[in-house]
Amino acid sequence: MKKYILHVVATLIVLSCMVVQASATEFPDVKDNYYFAKAVNTLAKEGYLTGDNNGNFNPDAEITRAEFTALMCRFMGIEKYMKNSPAQVFTDVSGDFWANGYVELAVRNGIIDGYDDGTFRPSQSVTKEQAIKMIICAEGMGKEAMDKGGYPSGYKFIADKLGITKGLNIEENKNLKRKDAAVLIYNIVTMIEASKTQSSNSQSIADNKDLSHNENQTAGNLNSDAFILKQEEPDSCTACAATMLLRRIAALNGEDYSSITEQAVKDDESIWSDELGLYEEFEYNGHKISSLSINDVGDKAGYLADTISKHPEGIVIYDYDGCHALLLTGYSNSIFYVSDPAIGMGNLPIGETTTTAGSTAEEKIGQIDKIWLSVN
Repeated sequence: MKKYILHVVATLIVLSCMVVQASATEFPDVKDNYYFAKAVNTLAKEGYLTGDNNGNFNPDAEITRAEFTALMCRFMGIEKYMKNSPAQVFTDVSGDFWANGYVELAVRNGIIDGYDDGTFRPSQSVTKEQAIKMIICAEGMGKEAMDKGGYPSGYKFIADKLGITKGLNIEENKNLKRKDAAVLIYNIVTMIEASKTQSSNSQSIADNKDLSHNENQTAGNLNSDAFILKQEEPDSCTACAATMLLRRIAALNGEDYSSITEQAVKDDESIWSDELGLYEEFEYNGHKISSLSINDVGDKAGYLADTISKHPEGIVIYDYDGCHALLLTGYSNSIFYVSDPAIGMGNLPIGETTTTAGSTAEEKIGQIDKIWLSVN
């Protein structure tokens, strides 16, 4: 379940040592004709970038491996899981080094693994290839990258496929500079926003509501923010997916769903165990949920398409290989749509989510092992 996709939050500090807010749209050392100007200015306008004491962006300043590791932890939103007294993981990163907590956290979450000699070399400038590898590993696609050739070609292949390296010259200026970091982050933001736009234009699952539900009840838009949650902890994707499912069930039945939160679900010992995860069967507010293995189902796509047509509230689907749960929310025009707990996005085409193993929608559907669905 330890799979993530990078997400942008309003409190994000994109470049850790920039401390003073710059102009909303420009820095004096970033000219309009620079290839990175759009990325820098857009992120600055949105409040993601700040400048130094003189308001400069310092585009050619390099970033160390320690700084970029800290950036990745902040960008992923996992900084809150940093240990108070993190262990020393690498021989050259002491326990009192400013970034040791970030380094230990990044190792624990599969973002970095250091060098073969047991060092991390925190003060070295991070290269573009190393930064790309960290990003892809953070997105849970390290296995796919290895299948495509490993480091560095496989990671670059995946990054190119996602559009993360668009406008970035990998060969020129091998070390990552602030301008390059801005381009990478801008591409990730653009990728996320494009997915959100596509989701908003997708058919609402409420329009496909099962006729067994009372037509006098109004569920509203089941793809609104009220039904899209981001998992609170690294290992709680099933709990979060189940929470979204229960909220949608309540809405379809005209019930108040405001008290149905991930924490409430995890606090219920009949639903969730910190050791075992989501139980095979459980009941919440009178709604019964049961799990079903679909390993032996030959046509999983056909089976899930038929099943979701009868369950507008959604179906929790789980991929053991990818160790991640999604909430299947609809099927339309040969596209499966899901809400992904790892990124807090809803109505996302399953072929575009990067949090389960496999590079195509067909492969991802084929890797679904178990589902949880309402049996009321």
